[in-house]
Formats: sequence, structure tokens, C-alpha cells
Amino acid sequence: MEGYLSNENFQELSWEVLINIRHGTPFSKIFSSPLRQVTYNSFQISDNVFCIVDSSDPQAMPLNCFVWAGSEGAAKRYFLRDVESDDGLTFTPPTVLLPEGADGTYESIKAHLVKRDGDAPLESAAYRIMSDGVFVHRSMETKEGAYHFRGRKDKGVGARRESPYAIVVYLQKDRY
Repeated sequence: MEGYLSNENFQELSWEVLINIRHGTPFSKIFSSPLRQVTYNSFQISDNVFCIVDSSDPQAMPLNCFVWAGSEGAAKRYFLRDVESDDGLTFTPPTVLLPEGADGTYESIKAHLVKRDGDAPLESAAYRIMSDGVFVHRSMETKEGAYHFRGRKDKGVGARRESPYAIVVYLQKDRY
């Protein structure tokens, strides 16, 4: 992956390639320029693909993780906690971002993570605490990444069948 890839040619980088990029790889080693800056440390790479960089090194912009979001509104919900801009549409996440065998629903993702890891993933919820306390999402997190769901509840038929609106993939660090 030497040199630059223009964002117009982003299709050449599949999720299988992106998830194998090492944590700390300089942004410019992979991409020629971001499509659009979302926050001070996040950039949109293509329609549903975003990256988060280490903002403490503005020259190299080392990559920390990639984010899949189903739509621009879903991305705004994840990055900016802008619940009102979320279109609420349901999306099918890329299979490679799911635990092996999972069908992309809350129930299936959780069951396959428990089966794979032998323990339940960390679950939490996020709210806009500093402004109005509005619920943003509930999350299921592992050492590889996090799955974010719009619904408040993890019980009931609708909650069990809910698909994530955003998935964060943590890039792996080199082990010494």
C-alpha cells in the first residue's frame, strides 16, 4: 500500500484491506486527501466509510480506526451526536465487519461475539449529557471494535432484530 490512492479510486480498497491497515499508519500513506472533514479528527473517505486519526500529530495524521455508517445522517448521529439529522433508515452492514456467522442483527451479533470470545461484550449507552440529555445510541464493544444501535432497549423482538447504524473497527497495533 505504498503511495497515494485518490478518493476517486477508493473502491479499490475493500473492507478486507482497510481492517488490516495497522494502527498509526499515516493517513497520507493510504489516501491522497480526505473527501470531507467531519470533526477535528474524523474524515469521510467514501459514502459510508470514515476514518478517525490521532489529532496530536497533524502532519502525519496517524490512523486510529475506520467507521462504517449507513448514511450521512447516521454518520452525523455517531460523530456529532446529531440525532435529529439521522434519517432512521435500516442498513445492511458489510459482512466482513460482523462476527463470523452473524446475520447483522443485535441478537445475532451478540450471540456470535459470546460464542467467539467466551464472554459477553461490553454494553453501554451514550447521551448528549452536556446539552439536553437526549439518548444517542447503545453500543456493544469488543477489543476489535464497536457496534452502535439506535434503539434504547436490548430486549423485545424489535430490539433483537435491530441492525447497527454504525460500526467502528479499531486498527490493530503492532505487538512488540
